[in-house]
Amino acid sequence: MTGDTATAKTVTTIGHEHISEPWVQDPNKLAIRELTAHFILLSTIGRDLATFSTARQLVTCIADAMDAHQQAYRLGILHRDISAGNILMSLKPEDRHGILVDWDHCILLNSDTKDRTGTRGTWQFMSAHLTLYPETASHTVIDDRESALHVLTYMALKHLRH
Repeated sequence: MTGDTATAKTVTTIGHEHISEPWVQDPNKLAIRELTAHFILLSTIGRDLATFSTARQLVTCIADAMDAHQQAYRLGILHRDISAGNILMSLKPEDRHGILVDWDHCILLNSDTKDRTGTRGTWQFMSAHLTLYPETASHTVIDDRESALHVLTYMALKHLRH
């Protein structure tokens, strides 16, 4: 299916089935939205970052992921969910590099600034600014960079000898 695009189909939630039931007290209070499922199939396959074998490999993989992050940022895209689970390692041992995945929280930087507020991402790796002001802080590239530092610190403390 590489290169093919499929027409998006609207999916419903379990709430849609019961909206008109008599036991639903106020259907107007139910914020039921139509959802569209999107799937991206990639030929690149990665392995868990925690399977690194050296500190150099860990740092290289995170640096590669942040290079991808910088390229996206230059194109006006902000990831907003940098975490240990969203940085993978390539499978080839002779060419080990990092892959940044899971772009479902990303936003276009030229979009409305209200889209940048509210809690997004993985709590354990969020920047201090976003955890202090979860409802009002605007998510910036600096927050994503701090998240990468938290990933490096977490993985090093958890998996390296010290």
